[in-house]
Parts: sequence; C-alpha cells; structure tokens
Amino acid sequence: MGEQAQRFWDELAAVYEAAARPTLGRLVRLGHRQSPPAAVSDATISGWLNRRTVPGPAHTRYFLAMATFLQAEAARGSGGYAARPEEWWRQLLLRARQDRKGSRGGRPARKDPQRPLAAQPLAGAGATPDALSTLPAPGPRLAGRARELDTILALLRPEEGDGMPAPPVAVSGLGGAGKTSLALHAAHAARHADWFPGGVYFVDLHGAEDHPVAPDNAVQALLRALGVAPERIPPTPDERAGLYRSVLERTARARGPVLLLADNAAASSQVVPLLPGDPAHRVLITSRNVLAQLGAQQVRLPMLTPDASLEALAGAVAAAACDDRRLAREEAAAREVCRLCGHLPLALQIAAALLIADPGKPVAELADELRDVDTRMEYLDDGERGVRATFDLSCRRLTGEQAHLFRLMALAPGPDVSAETLAASHGGPLPPRAVDALVRAHLVEPRNARGRWRVHDLVRAYAVAGMRADEGLRLRWEEARTRLLDHYGDRVAEARKLLLASAGTPAPGGFADRDAALAWLDAERTSLMAATAWAADPGHAAAAVRLALGLGEYFGRRRLFDDAVVAYEQAVHAARRLGDRFDEAKSANNLGVALRRTRRLEESAEACCAALRAYEEVSGTEEYQARTWYSLGDTLGKLRRFDEAAAAHGEAARLAGRTGDTRALARAENGRGYVLLHQSRFTEARIALERAGALLKDGDEPFLEALVVNNLGRVLRHTGHPEEAESAHRRARDAFARQEEREAEGTCRNERALALADLGEFAAALEEQRTALALLRDVGERHREATVSHDLGLTLQGLGRHAEAAEAYAHAADLFADLRDPYHLGRARERLAAARALAGKDRKEDTGTPPERWRDQA
Repeated sequence: MGEQAQRFWDELAAVYEAAARPTLGRLVRLGHRQSPPAAVSDATISGWLNRRTVPGPAHTRYFLAMATFLQAEAARGSGGYAARPEEWWRQLLLRARQDRKGSRGGRPARKDPQRPLAAQPLAGAGATPDALSTLPAPGPRLAGRARELDTILALLRPEEGDGMPAPPVAVSGLGGAGKTSLALHAAHAARHADWFPGGVYFVDLHGAEDHPVAPDNAVQALLRALGVAPERIPPTPDERAGLYRSVLERTARARGPVLLLADNAAASSQVVPLLPGDPAHRVLITSRNVLAQLGAQQVRLPMLTPDASLEALAGAVAAAACDDRRLAREEAAAREVCRLCGHLPLALQIAAALLIADPGKPVAELADELRDVDTRMEYLDDGERGVRATFDLSCRRLTGEQAHLFRLMALAPGPDVSAETLAASHGGPLPPRAVDALVRAHLVEPRNARGRWRVHDLVRAYAVAGMRADEGLRLRWEEARTRLLDHYGDRVAEARKLLLASAGTPAPGGFADRDAALAWLDAERTSLMAATAWAADPGHAAAAVRLALGLGEYFGRRRLFDDAVVAYEQAVHAARRLGDRFDEAKSANNLGVALRRTRRLEESAEACCAALRAYEEVSGTEEYQARTWYSLGDTLGKLRRFDEAAAAHGEAARLAGRTGDTRALARAENGRGYVLLHQSRFTEARIALERAGALLKDGDEPFLEALVVNNLGRVLRHTGHPEEAESAHRRARDAFARQEEREAEGTCRNERALALADLGEFAAALEEQRTALALLRDVGERHREATVSHDLGLTLQGLGRHAEAAEAYAHAADLFADLRDPYHLGRARERLAAARALAGKDRKEDTGTPPERWRDQA
C-alpha cells in the first residue's frame, strides 16, 4: 500500500483516539444531522478506521464533517491534540485516494471471458439496444440547475469503494419542476465521462399515471435491455429478480459499472426490486414523491430563481429564432411572465412555446393573459403540454380526504398556512399523516417554522380553477372560509383584550400572555391581512369587517400603518355595501388615524369627516363622534389649520361632556391645549392642559397623563420657566419609558433637551437627543426623527459645532422633503444655510485663509 494512504489512516487513527473513540452509531447519526443528510453506514466508517478503505468523492462532505467533529471532541480532553484546518484534511484525503488508485492499478481493462447467462451480447454504452435501454435526449439546455447537477454527478461518480452498495440518488420535486430533464443531463454527462462502460439504462415507471409500471415488468424490461433473450427469462418474479441481480454482477466484471435511470417512480416499492446488489453500479431515480424508505441520497428540486427563469425562457425562445429580440426589449414584462409562471420550468417552456407560435405577440400581452389567477391554467397550455394536466397527475393519487386538505391549503389566505388555520378551515382535528402525504408529493412545501406550509403559486391557481369549475367544491370552500373567518375574528378579539389591558392582567382565551398574543399575530399577519380582503365578497363582508376592526391595536403596537390603511379602506367599502353605517363610521375613523400616521393628512381629514357623516345617521353614537372629532382635530393641527383644529377639539369636549366620558373630555382638552400652544396662546393653553390633568387624577390613564404633563412642559418652556419645563419633561419621559412607549419617550427626551439647552446644559441636551433619535429610528417614526434631527442642530450650534449642526439640519431637510412637509422643510433649509455659513467661517479662521478681498488682489 502507498505511503499517502498509510499517512491518511495514521492521522485518522490519531484524531479518533484523541476524541476518545466515539461509537460508530454516533458517527452515523452525525451524517443524519447534515443538510442534506449524509447516509453513511457503520460498516463504511469501520472500513476507514480499520485501514481497509479510503472515503470516495461521494463521502467527502461527510468525512470532512466527521474530521471536524472528532477534532472538537479531542479538544474537550487534555491530550493536547493539534487541530488541522478543513483544507488540510481535504488534501490529505485526495492524496490518499490517488495513492489507492495507483496501487490497485485501476479497473481491469480486459473483459471477463465468461459470457453472461443469456447468449446475447450485453447492451452497453457502445451497443445499439432497443428503446428501453436507450437513453433519451436530454432536452433543452439546463438553466439554474448547476448546483443540483454537480451534486448528482458527485454522488454518481464510480470510485474504489468499501464493498458496500452506494445508496441510490433520488431527485424529487413538484410536477413540471424539470426532474427528468435534470436526471437525463446528469446521465448523459456521466456516459460522456465514460463512468459507466457497462451501460446507461433508462426505464420510465409511469408513476404519476393511473397504471404505474409493475416492478416485475420493469425488471423484465431491463433484463431484455441487458441482452437477456426472452426465452431465457424465468417464469416467476423471484427468479427474474435473481437473474437481474446476477446479470448486473456479471456486467460489472465483464464491462464495468452500470447506471440505471428509473424515471417517474410512484413509490419506494416500485424501485426496490430494481436496485443492484453489486456496489459498483449506481441508480438515479426521479419521482414527484419523496421516497424516504429507500435510504437514498435526496436531491429536492426547488423552483428556479428569477434570473434562471428568465434565462430558461430566453433560451427556449432563442432556440427557435435566434433573432427574436422581444424578451430583451421587454425585460420587465418577461420577468413578470416568469413570476406568473411561478418559476416552474414546465410553465416557462409553455410560455416560450406560446411566444414562438405567435412571433408578433408582445411579451406584455402574454403577461396580461397570465395575470388573472382564475384563468391562468387555460393559458398555460400550448396544445401539447399543459400545467393543469401535469398537476392533475399529481393529484390523481390523493385520497378524497387528502384532496380536500390540499384544496384548503391552496385556497387559504396569505403566502403560507399554519396547522391551526388548516384545522379551523377543516372544521376539526386534521387527519393523521394527511398533510405529510401532500408534502411527500411536493404539492405543498414545509416552511422553516414547524407546522406551517407553503403552496406554490401555480398550484394555488390550479386549485382555484378546479374550485371555480365545480359547484360542490365551491360550496365546501365557502363553508371553510366562514369557519376560518370566525376563528380569526375570535382569536383577534382575544388578542385585542390583552393588548388593551394593563400589564399582568390575566389572559383570556387561549393566549398565555400579551407576548404570546403578539407572537401569534406576528406569525399570522400576512394571512390575517389577506383574510380582510375577503370583505369584497358579500357573503363574508361582515366577518371580514369585524376582523379588520379587531386588528386596530395590533396595527398601532407594531406600527403597521400601511397595512391598517389597506384593511380599513376595504372595511369602509364593505360596510357601506352592507348598509352598516355604524361599522362604516368606525372603519372610516380608524382609516383617518392610519392615514395621519402615514402623513397622508388631507386624506386623513376626509376620512374623519366621512366617519362623522356616517355616525350622524346612527343614534346613540355621541361617544364615538367625540373620538372622531378628536382625531380630526389632531389631523387639522398637523395641517397647521389651527383654528379649525381648535374648533374640532372643542366639539369633542362638548360631546364628551354630554356623555360624561371623563377620559374623552381630558383628551379633548389636551388636544385643545396643544393647538393653543402652537398659536402662542400660552395662558389659554395652560388652562386647558391643567383642566385635562385635573380630570386624570385617579391614575387610570397613564399614557394620557404623561401626554398632558409633556405638553405643560412645552408651555412652561415657552413662557420662560426652563427649570420647571425640564422637570415636567423628565417625569413624562420616565412615565412613557415605564409603559414601553418608545415614540412618546423619544419625543419627551427631545423636549427635555430643548429645556436643558435653554438652561445652557448643552452636553446633557445632546445626550438626550441622540438617545431620542435612536428610539425613533428603531420604531420607524420618520417625521419625529426629522424634528429631533432639526432640534439637534440647534443644540450643536449652541456648542459651536456648526459643521455637525449643518449635517443634522441636512438630514432633517431630506426627511421633511420625503414626507412632503413644506413648512418644516423651509425651516430646516433656513437653519442649514445659516449653519453652513458659520461652518465655512470656522474653517477659514482655523486655516488662516485670508479674506476674500485679499485673495482677489493677489
């Protein structure tokens, strides 16, 4: 044996001993934990450790992981083993592998003189076998599958082994994902590399069809392809299977290893009789199902990336007409076609065929045809192939129960579906293992989070088309939607109670606490938003409006104001169609708040006015009207329409006083005080704010109390009492911090900084403003961030740091410009110009640059 192989075994033995000789079972489990799992037997590992074999290329990835593991275990001990880098182990392994090949002299070139059992020549790579033993053409050039192709070839490459059969390689994926094409490209590459001089054989098992090929029939077909005369094939299946393995063993000795490509397998049981016993041979399998029982190396085929999809579409069109420039001219439309095809290779081939068949067809026109999910399946058919037919084959083998669950998952709202959502729409506990069957068939994909699944966009379109075409299925789906909306509405109502309650309040319903409720809302957010869109359906409008209104506190807590605008716009229209003026008014008021938070102020005022008009048609709504007048006043104040804002807050106070709603009255007085402050009517502002504070002495409204205190601090600062102002802002800041109201805390910190600056304490002011900016950036409140950045410029100028002040003003100006706030933008630009002028003067003084007139004379 060569020196390099001996060195490899010596080094492996040293690290194995240093690692305290872990059991073979533990090392096997190490392979199972790899991604993708590596199937390595204990006998294989024993061969390495006992100096009989060297790991082949198929085991390189596992061996390097094992070496890393052994070195980590060795480091736990006190033996002082010196760990080596991964590349060192790789090079050691490569040299040992080459050493083994050289000492064994390679594979014998001569053929075994013994003839095979049949009196016919074996069909090999150079023979002319019948159709079943002829490898089909690989089809169009692969796009976006280089990684998967390399993986398959690495697993198929024949090597000097350890006497154990190599595990099969199983390629699985959704129908139309390109499994057969990938496998054929791999098989042709292997044949051209002369890896399988014994032959490369192909058999189609028709696993997705009504009558898959029986395993024994596949064995007989392969026996004939291997050159066994029909009259020499035994009469019983067991005898035929024995002959098949015997012929493959003789083929290995006479010609060399064989590659068998078993395409379109239905189940593991269909493939097991085809597996050779000789370790030299390789088997490549494709299936729509994950054949977990085979112990195969699994290669799961995902959808193409967007760029690879465009490459595949363009390649197919160019193959038919190299001068076709439509895709280059309309790249955006071509990418949209790829997206609407779900990046599925079959759909892309059909789209290409449609463009090829009609050379004058714009790509944008095809995109328009595919955009409607209800009719997409009709267009993805070129007369010879159809996506619908492909998916029909995948669904044909489902049981009735599995098919029903599949439709529920495909038609569920949002990009994925949770087990809880599926059970709710199903109307009870899920049937055992039913979803697993859908995962194995690649009709649904498991997400990273356990208990959540995703359905491919084209599969979803297929399910929609099937439901639309069958009245019975449509009625079952409507019932499922009703169950799901009721479930969502109840869960959101439970979560809302927790979000409104003070900390430590016992949790209602199924949530452990407020954090658990928020976690559920976060996980289901996209599905909940999609379900609110069902408000457009008259049969589900009321439940969808209830759901949207129940999400208000969550939208505010997570600052999802764009989501809120979408949900409430849908709710307003749905309630209006239902003639429900009360829910229309509530939805319009919530819409006004959401629009204000997204700085769409004119629209916000319009929504609040629409809510007030709707409330006027419903008796007993003074309490709700008071809230809406307050919202309108808040919006008008931000529009700097102060007289109208004061009037709106006054109307809110009047209605709150009539209903005896102390909290609403205090809020209205606070709003009026804020507006009077901006009108420089400081005495009136202080009276309004102190009246608001007097109404809140019981401490039940900590947020509103802190808001009033902060506004009083503003009045005190503007009236020449900076010490009292600083104290008020500090109290409000601490109160908001205790409530984890970060936006309000950031605002208070900035107000306190202004009071500190008035006191000449610029360093302390600077620290408060920087903390305020961090808080506001963290919550994504850009308008307040702009305000604080502007005020930071004032503080920096107070410190004489004019260049830094200019940077702060510039940042504020950029934000105000983005937010379309012309008033504050004008102020920021004035400050910016002044700060830049002062900064320029500072630079001249620092560098001793002569005045301008002296430079002119020079």
